[in-house]
Amino acid sequence: AARFSCPTSDAEYVAIVGGFTAATGPSQIAGTSPTSVIEVYNPESRFDATAGNAYRVVRNGAGLAQARAFATVVSLELSADLLVVGGVDGSGNVLGTAERFFNNWDPCETLVGPTAVSGFGTPRAHANAFTLPSRAVMVTAGTDGSSSLESSVFFNPDDYYLVREVY
Repeated sequence: AARFSCPTSDAEYVAIVGGFTAATGPSQIAGTSPTSVIEVYNPESRFDATAGNAYRVVRNGAGLAQARAFATVVSLELSADLLVVGGVDGSGNVLGTAERFFNNWDPCETLVGPTAVSGFGTPRAHANAFTLPSRAVMVTAGTDGSSSLESSVFFNPDDYYLVREVY
């Protein structure tokens, strides 16, 4: 999940990306297939007992190009765009791909995309991501499916490419 602010208003939103499909039986806590759904919530909305949701879903299903679970998502500074990195596909393969979703700002709760990010480096799941003061995004650590990673990749939001991978 990632929190982002709308550049044209004071509104804030929370985006929840990917994960697993819904449970298919009473004894399951999650489904078995990764999902491509993105949900954007407005945390300013209040609990609605009739809907059973704590927050109102304002956008459902912008849609990842590739279904993924255990992905990393981060909000890009200034633009309120979202970057989704890595994760695991339905076959258990760790992904080395990234997708960028653009926020159209009117309203800010609507995402457009995805756009593929080129050359994102080592496949990784369970990673951490941070936006640096330079606006670059640092994606660090995680796993490649068999071992822990000690590397980081840097993404430049201005040109959509990997800046470099550092070990």
